[in-house]
This record gives sequence, structure tokens and C-alpha cells, in this order.
Amino acid sequence: IASISVIEAEKLLNIASLSTALSLEAVRGEKRAFQELINEQSDRHIGQIAIAKQIRSLIKGSMRTTKESQEIQFSNERNKERVQDRYSFRCAPQIHGAAFEAIEKLKQTLTTEINSVTDNPVFDFEKTVTVKVNGKNTETVSFASGGNFHGQLLASPIDYVKMTLTSLSIASDKRSFSLLDSHLSYGLPGDLAFDTSKADAGYMIAQYAGAARVAENRVLSTPASVMSVSTAANQEDVVSMGSVGAVHLRKVIKNLETLLAIELLCATRGIQITQEKLPTKLRKLGAGTSVAYNTILKALGDYKGDVYVRSEIEKVRDLIKSGLLIK
Repeated sequence: IASISVIEAEKLLNIASLSTALSLEAVRGEKRAFQELINEQSDRHIGQIAIAKQIRSLIKGSMRTTKESQEIQFSNERNKERVQDRYSFRCAPQIHGAAFEAIEKLKQTLTTEINSVTDNPVFDFEKTVTVKVNGKNTETVSFASGGNFHGQLLASPIDYVKMTLTSLSIASDKRSFSLLDSHLSYGLPGDLAFDTSKADAGYMIAQYAGAARVAENRVLSTPASVMSVSTAANQEDVVSMGSVGAVHLRKVIKNLETLLAIELLCATRGIQITQEKLPTKLRKLGAGTSVAYNTILKALGDYKGDVYVRSEIEKVRDLIKSGLLIK
């Protein structure tokens, strides 16, 4: 379960870099937070370095994230100088980087565990020992009873991944929230509604679905590895509960997949309904975000009014599952 989960988590971590970059494009965000100056000092964390590099690559060449674009005032926007964006945007390398390192740790642990001896007892057929059987000394192969079967070494990094993916879930939901709130989105229409005169409710309900999954992930990320319950007449008095953690990790990943689909959906629609408000040269997206934007837009179709939000979330989630966005 953990092996399958770690592969899926790694894929979603790449999608999270993409959703962050696309959200940054939607709000014409500040890209200096992703510069090498901030993230690639020799003493910084490998996860932070990797995520910042990904996001820089995705927004490379973007004109929507330039100062010139930020100075364009959309309707109802409070025009103020952009110094730094909210944590969920500018701290993505640090937040997502923690998940990167947790996933790497779990991969290492799983690789060791899969390729090692976990039997009990363990036998060494090249050595012999003398033991008493029915009062008589008998030669037998060397063996020892121990605890290589114990799951604590797995259970702890499983919990570590759960917690960091939940933090990533929170960050994704906060970015979606920002895209939908006209006070936080730097000119995007409230709830990303295309035409409120025609009872278009926009995408507010999408974030409701996201909020529910964030709440569930918070519960699921409670460490299972410290929840030992004794069994076997207290012979097995400290157990890892790693299987509980692994099952919860599966659920956290499933929720995260939906949360990232919601963010990608909101970011795509936010870009779409504001592109014409920018001069042509400032509409250009980054090297990676432009490909993702066009791919998602093709799957969703045009947006000219009220839509069935669930079907749109599912279309983007299917894209994530297909692996096409990562390719």
C-alpha cells in the first residue's frame, strides 16, 4: 500500500508545482520568491531547491507575472504595488519542499524494507549452534528471534508523508480561495463568475468541495504510529499501526488529487476570463503553464455562463490521472 502511495504522491507533487504556477499566472503574481537568490543558497533544503526550480521552469517567459502586467488595473481591483504574495503562493517551495523530502525518505525506507529480511526467526544455514532438545544437545542451524517484522521504521515516514501532503493540501485550498475572493485575487471576478446578470454562480462551490477534503485530511494526518494498542496477552505490547497509517495515506492522496484539480480548474478559468483585459503581449503564459492551460481548456471547453461544477472538477481530475499534464 505504501509503495503504491509513494508513487502516486510523487506524481501529485509535480502536479502541485503546476497548479501553483498556473495560480500565480491567474493572479499575475510575484515571481521573485522563486528566484535562485532565495532558494538555491548552499545551505537550503533539497526539497525547496527542487520545487522552486520546477516552478521557475514552468513560468519561464511568462508576461502575466511581470511588473508591467501587474500594473494593469482590472475592474474593482485595489491597485497597489505588489511586494510579496501570500504564503500559499510565495512559500510553495518551502511547503511543497517538505513533502518532497518526506516522499524521498519514505522511498528510501521502502527500498530498504523490500530488499531486506523481515522474517522471524532468521536463519543462517552456514552456521550451526548447539541447542537442548528433550534434554539432549542437538546441532542445528544458527537462528535468532527478533523484531525485523516490526513496522515502526515504515510507520513513522508514512505519517511524515501524510502530514506534509496535508500541509500541501491546505496551501492548494488557500490558493483556490484567493482566486475566488475578489478582495484577494487582484482583479479576478468574484467567485470567477462569468456573468452574474444571468445567475452565473461561478466556482464558489468548488472550493466548498476542497474545504471538506482539507478538513478530512487534517483528521487523517493524525499520526497512526503513536497509537499502539497491545495484543497477544501483552506480548505484542508496542505495535506500529503502520497499516492504519498507510490506509489513511491512500485517502489523503485521493483528497489531494481532487484539491489540485479544483485549483487547476479555478486557475484556468481565472486566466481565461481575464486574458482579453490585458494587452496582447502581456497575455503570454510561461513555457510550462501555457501547455497546461491549453490542455485543460481543451478538456473543459468554453466558459460562457453557469456550469455544473462537479463535472468540471472530474474532467480536470481525469487529466491528472491520465498523466498527460505531467508529460
